[in-house]
Amino acid sequence: MNWFKILEIMKNVLSLILFLLVVSSVSKAKDNVYFFKVDEACWDMAYHYSLHAAEEYGLTGAQRELIMEEAYESCLEW
Repeated sequence: MNWFKILEIMKNVLSLILFLLVVSSVSKAKDNVYFFKVDEACWDMAYHYSLHAAEEYGLTGAQRELIMEEAYESCLEW
Protein backbone atom coordinates (compact mmCIF):
# COMPACT_ATOMS: atom_id res chain seq x y z
CA MET A 1 0.00 0.00 0.00
CA ASN A 2 1.48 3.35 -0.96
CA TRP A 3 1.82 6.34 1.36
CA PHE A 4 -0.70 8.47 -0.51
CA LYS A 5 -3.41 5.87 0.04
CA ILE A 6 -2.53 5.68 3.75
CA LEU A 7 -2.69 9.48 4.05
CA GLU A 8 -6.06 9.54 2.29
CA ILE A 9 -7.43 6.92 4.70
CA MET A 10 -6.08 8.89 7.67
CA LYS A 11 -7.77 12.08 6.41
CA ASN A 12 -11.08 10.23 6.09
CA VAL A 13 -10.76 8.80 9.59
CA LEU A 14 -9.94 12.23 11.04
CA SER A 15 -12.95 13.75 9.27
CA LEU A 16 -15.19 11.07 10.76
CA ILE A 17 -13.73 11.61 14.24
CA LEU A 18 -14.32 15.36 13.95
CA PHE A 19 -17.92 14.78 12.91
CA LEU A 20 -18.53 12.34 15.78
CA LEU A 21 -17.00 14.71 18.32
CA VAL A 22 -19.28 17.53 17.21
CA VAL A 23 -22.35 15.29 17.27
CA SER A 24 -21.35 14.00 20.70
CA SER A 25 -20.96 17.51 22.09
CA VAL A 26 -24.36 18.51 20.72
CA SER A 27 -25.98 15.45 22.28
CA LYS A 28 -24.43 16.30 25.65
CA ALA A 29 -25.60 19.89 25.31
CA LYS A 30 -29.22 18.76 24.96
CA ASP A 31 -29.19 18.10 28.72
CA ASN A 32 -27.81 21.54 29.52
CA VAL A 33 -30.59 24.03 30.34
CA TYR A 34 -28.40 26.95 29.27
CA PHE A 35 -27.84 25.63 25.77
CA PHE A 36 -29.69 27.84 23.26
CA LYS A 37 -31.43 25.70 20.64
CA VAL A 38 -30.36 22.23 19.64
CA ASP A 39 -31.75 22.53 16.13
CA GLU A 40 -29.73 25.69 15.49
CA ALA A 41 -26.59 24.00 16.78
CA CYS A 42 -27.25 20.98 14.57
CA TRP A 43 -27.83 23.20 11.55
CA ASP A 44 -24.60 25.08 12.22
CA MET A 45 -22.66 21.83 12.65
CA ALA A 46 -24.13 20.36 9.47
CA TYR A 47 -23.31 23.52 7.51
CA HIS A 48 -19.67 23.55 8.59
CA TYR A 49 -19.30 19.80 8.12
CA SER A 50 -20.65 20.07 4.56
CA LEU A 51 -18.24 22.94 3.83
CA HIS A 52 -15.37 20.79 5.08
CA ALA A 53 -16.53 17.85 2.95
CA ALA A 54 -16.93 20.08 -0.12
CA GLU A 55 -13.38 21.41 0.25
CA GLU A 56 -11.95 17.98 1.00
CA TYR A 57 -13.62 16.09 -1.85
CA GLY A 58 -14.52 18.84 -4.35
CA LEU A 59 -18.27 18.31 -4.12
CA THR A 60 -20.88 20.19 -6.13
CA GLY A 61 -23.60 22.30 -4.55
CA ALA A 62 -26.22 19.54 -4.78
CA GLN A 63 -23.88 16.96 -3.25
CA ARG A 64 -23.01 19.37 -0.45
CA GLU A 65 -26.70 19.97 0.25
CA LEU A 66 -27.31 16.24 0.56
CA ILE A 67 -24.44 15.89 3.02
CA MET A 68 -25.70 18.88 5.00
CA GLU A 69 -29.23 17.44 5.24
CA GLU A 70 -27.93 14.02 6.28
CA ALA A 71 -25.62 15.51 8.92
CA TYR A 72 -28.44 17.70 10.26
CA GLU A 73 -30.86 14.79 10.57
CA SER A 74 -28.20 12.60 12.19
CA CYS A 75 -27.44 15.33 14.70
CA LEU A 76 -31.10 15.73 15.65
CA GLU A 77 -31.45 11.97 16.16
CA TRP A 78 -28.64 12.02 18.73
